[in-house]
Amino acid sequence: MSTLGGLQDRAEFMRRLAFTVVALIIYRLGAHIPLPGLDPQVLSRLDSAVVGRISILALGITPLVTILILTELVKVLAPRCRRWERADTRNRDKLNRIVVLLALLTAAVQALGLAVALENVTGLVYEPGSPFKLICAATLVGGTAIVIWLADQITRQGLGSGVWLLFVTPVLADLPYRMAGLVVLQRQGELSSADLLLCGLLVVLAFAAVVAVMRRGDGTLEIAATCFWPVLLASTALPWLLVAVGLLVRGVGWTETLPWFGPGHPIHFLVLAALIGGFVALYWRSQRIAAGAAPPAVGPAVIAGALIAALLVGEALPSALGLRVPLTGVSLVVIAVVALTILARWWTPPFDAGNRDETAQSSGTNR
Repeated sequence: MSTLGGLQDRAEFMRRLAFTVVALIIYRLGAHIPLPGLDPQVLSRLDSAVVGRISILALGITPLVTILILTELVKVLAPRCRRWERADTRNRDKLNRIVVLLALLTAAVQALGLAVALENVTGLVYEPGSPFKLICAATLVGGTAIVIWLADQITRQGLGSGVWLLFVTPVLADLPYRMAGLVVLQRQGELSSADLLLCGLLVVLAFAAVVAVMRRGDGTLEIAATCFWPVLLASTALPWLLVAVGLLVRGVGWTETLPWFGPGHPIHFLVLAALIGGFVALYWRSQRIAAGAAPPAVGPAVIAGALIAALLVGEALPSALGLRVPLTGVSLVVIAVVALTILARWWTPPFDAGNRDETAQSSGTNR
């Protein structure tokens, strides 16, 4: 009986894996279909990375991720909103519809901005003007709607969260080129073999820090969400904090102060670490208030420590040593949590069904 169950699980896993791979291929292919109204000859002279940014799926899943981050920030600062969401599935469905609607509105604003930017490229747009802007905006918003639908299908029929798989797909697609660049530097003598090995070791250590806290928390989605969201919230809040600091010190050496907050500077890492620690505490508190349950085995201090350690070895140490790693510290943490959430679903005893469904909807790691 157990053998039959194992075979069924394996067949289900392979079916979901195949669906996910096909969906990701469709997404990547769509990212290379150019917008209508552009001169293909001018387009062919542009860098391939630029072409990807002006495809029909140029906005990707970013508008939805932006709204999800803002929504999660509201739930972190006001736990009653999270409790309201969990109180009834109708509340959850209503919130999901609002999030999608706001994402499409955000996409419309971003699309108009991109249309104006394209018109400023000499010769790229056949007929600049309002008709092009409207067609461009409608195409991009439609592309975003398709991506959101595709993400929902991956969540329902594929592996893990469609939103976050599509979110990390561009980073993973670019990873081989980044790694090849490191190999080229090593062959040119600009990067020693020891440095190349050290880059790989730092990436492994960053992943290990996230793995350690996930294993200590038995891989539950609640722990995954408490690792996942604070990193995204902190990385999103950091630029706004930079703007606030700029307004405060404006006229008092602002141009000299700005580099302090740039990637690689110790102050940048310290501020990011402080934000992560604060958001972990707030998120942990929000989850406890909304659930009305006892705190999990892993406390906020342990989670914050693991995340900061991952950022330390994935971002701060490489910068201090003058090394280039193929992924940023934030990307390392996000990819690690997404991957471990999938692994916990298929390679460990399944979570309690009620807890999985409830936490998945509220955490966003399985949205």
